[in-house]
Amino acid sequence: NGKRIAFASNIVGSLYDLYVASVTGGHVRRLTREGPDTFEPSWSPDGAMIAFAQDGAIAATDLSGHIKELTDTENNDSSPAWNPHPPPSGG
Repeated sequence: NGKRIAFASNIVGSLYDLYVASVTGGHVRRLTREGPDTFEPSWSPDGAMIAFAQDGAIAATDLSGHIKELTDTENNDSSPAWNPHPPPSGG
């Protein structure tokens, strides 16, 4: 919606974590903590989730910081992207 940005930074400690901030630069909030480096945030089309690369896998988080792994580390996944058009429902 153009009101927030997501970014990865190592501003706190040596590992990169995922942060969200208002576009005016205020209200910075850290969403990931004390895990492997987190990179390449990608907003979902509805702005409710952020996908990101972490330790060779793709994960997603809501704005409360609840993380769900979407892939495993086997294929060294990176550069998450959302499909903006959901599949048709029904038959």
